[in-house]
Amino acid sequence: MGTYRYQMVSNNHQIRFGALTVDKGIITAKQLGKAVNVQMREDLSGMKHRLLGEILVDMGFMTKNQVDEMISEVINSLFL
Repeated sequence: MGTYRYQMVSNNHQIRFGALTVDKGIITAKQLGKAVNVQMREDLSGMKHRLLGEILVDMGFMTKNQVDEMISEVINSLFL
């Protein structure tokens, strides 16, 4: 996974990444909600911040390739 590219997108477009994955039918809104809850719990407990794509992969809801494809779509949409 392109970590730099992923971080660049996530800083300003985290919500868009999640919404896009749901809109594309890759994950469900419920799965996204579970991943966001994990992210919030980890953040509140002082753990290192993890991006939604990483959490979704760890939970088995997405593959790394799917995350990369969605990141590419988000980046491409910024220039349209």
